[in-house]
Amino acid sequence: MTRRSCLVGLAGNPNSGKTTLFNTLTGLKQHTGNWPGVTVEKKSGLWETPDFIAEVVDLPGIYGLTAHSVDERVAREFILKEHADLLIVVADVQILDRGLYLLSQLREAGVPCVLAVNHMDAAGEKGLEVDFPALERILDVPVAPLVASKGRGIAILQRAVSAALERRRPNPLRIPLSEDVEPFVARLEGELDPAEWPGVPLRWAALKILEEDADAIEHLGRCGKGSSVRADLAERAMKLCSLLGYRDLPEIIAERRYGWVHGVMAEVLRDYSVQRKIDWTNRLDSLLAHRWLGMPIFLFMVYLSFQLVFTLGNPLASILRGGFEAAASGMSHLALAWNLPLWAASLLGNGILGGVGSVLTFLPNIMLLFFFIALLEDSGYMARAAFLMDRLMHGMGLHGKSFLPMVLGFGCNVPAVMGARILDSRGDRLLTLLVIPFMSCSARLPIYTLFAGIFFKRHQGLVVFSLYLVGVVLAFLSARLLQRFVLKGPPSPLIMELPPYHRPSLRGALFHMWGRGRMFVKKAGTVIFLGVVLVWILGSLPPGVGYGAPDSFIGRIGAAMAPLLGPAGFAFPAAAVALLSGIFAKEIVVGTLGTLMAPVPLDQALPRLFTPASAYAFMLMALLYIPCLSTVAVIRREAGMRWALFVSAYTLLLGWLVGTGFYQAVRIFHGFLA
Repeated sequence: MTRRSCLVGLAGNPNSGKTTLFNTLTGLKQHTGNWPGVTVEKKSGLWETPDFIAEVVDLPGIYGLTAHSVDERVAREFILKEHADLLIVVADVQILDRGLYLLSQLREAGVPCVLAVNHMDAAGEKGLEVDFPALERILDVPVAPLVASKGRGIAILQRAVSAALERRRPNPLRIPLSEDVEPFVARLEGELDPAEWPGVPLRWAALKILEEDADAIEHLGRCGKGSSVRADLAERAMKLCSLLGYRDLPEIIAERRYGWVHGVMAEVLRDYSVQRKIDWTNRLDSLLAHRWLGMPIFLFMVYLSFQLVFTLGNPLASILRGGFEAAASGMSHLALAWNLPLWAASLLGNGILGGVGSVLTFLPNIMLLFFFIALLEDSGYMARAAFLMDRLMHGMGLHGKSFLPMVLGFGCNVPAVMGARILDSRGDRLLTLLVIPFMSCSARLPIYTLFAGIFFKRHQGLVVFSLYLVGVVLAFLSARLLQRFVLKGPPSPLIMELPPYHRPSLRGALFHMWGRGRMFVKKAGTVIFLGVVLVWILGSLPPGVGYGAPDSFIGRIGAAMAPLLGPAGFAFPAAAVALLSGIFAKEIVVGTLGTLMAPVPLDQALPRLFTPASAYAFMLMALLYIPCLSTVAVIRREAGMRWALFVSAYTLLLGWLVGTGFYQAVRIFHGFLA
């Protein structure tokens, strides 16, 4: 018997366990990319059973079919235009009414569905009993109870999907409206041409127009009826709403739909009032989302996550670093033993293994970071953190969710930029990733430690803290500036429900960690490889020069750049070459200075070239100028080449202005005192 091939979409509210179910169904047979034309991540995988082979697409979390964000638009476009064989709707049994509200809209649109009721283990703990046969009968769709995090109920879901694939396409759901509204809907439905609304029921199209859905109204305008129909609707809707005592038609339709949902809940959930009682979610929120205690607790959670990331990750990173260093040295000796040219030995050892290896040593920290983010998201705590930060971040022109990736930037800007995906709006996501490079990552710390230890021995801690503070302040000022003149418009309101707390899935977190880590190696790593080769070429040519020597191409570039750094107080080639090499990785700045100034130790060489004012200006420039190559590569991947070039140019200019401004201000102040 030939197994059927099919396309299955996976839809549901955020935090319903949809992605956990996706990981359970597809295992390692997953593919990650971007949806065409947008930066929203597309995850698909194969679910193989004895009856069918399904390509499962994990859609972004949605609450309904009205699209506000890019993610919601992607999900809607797939549901209405890809004509999948089936849609599995994942609903959390603890908030089943919200899942049924989404299902009602899908059924109104005539989409064939299977309802997967997740977190049944929590239902048992809370005494919730669902009459699943009654639920199937009322909804006219197969229903499967499951615990996705533990793989329970997957066999039932498989049978439900097989049954749904074999049955005829169900008739669209028709939720009755009031006697006053039904004629209104019927009249509009009669004015629509079925040929202009292919693939969707006309009643659903009429309801979307009445709900003032932007896409439906835009489509109506393309059909040549927008102005006349909307003018007629507006006049009659105003009279009807005034008569019934409602603000507008969308409010009436939403109320009727929720009324239908609550009616279903009363039929299938024994002791429906149980959901209204105070449970562990409410008790935890009284502490974790407390007006005064919530923020300190959240900051402690972030601190604890970072401590674990670096406590657990640094030993692994050290092992990787040692392995790459040994491999680089061994490869150089092996190349010489094989009588390969010196340039080939240098390319393999110093360039490829040494350069790429210095970036891949971050991999343990990055994977652990994604692991802990997944645990926080899966537990439901991340939504509380966003609400806690929303008011503060809005005052600075950023979305509440922007806070977390910005904090992650203190560890490494690369995962922080990737973490900006938690923002729904493209504008908010773009603004966040553009200011993340101002967060002083751990790779800059060796520069601060070197210069503060030499020039500010008595106040090292204060000087380093001031640099972190400067980065945060400039990030907020840049956000306000970019929002006002480049990405115009206020940040999106933070509209999201607080999901119930869940016991996070270890398996799901591991899948999340593996997928993100693999993406970092595959995508960013390829760009970094090209950058390493380019830096090596510039540092090794023309033939016969020492690597990175003053008469190499990169040395000559440094000499040409040195006059530009004169206003900041360090007009010598070594500083320019160090900053230039730091574009690849900030840690290389210190190594470059050590190489170029050898054999004189840096604590003796640097005081001959820098003053305390120019040393601080150098640290400011190292903080602010062009992000490392891996960060630029990830920004390019997330937002496109145009924004990667923009952030490079903007940070370079700002770094020069701030460094120069500080040095000149100190000179003027000293001159005034003299």
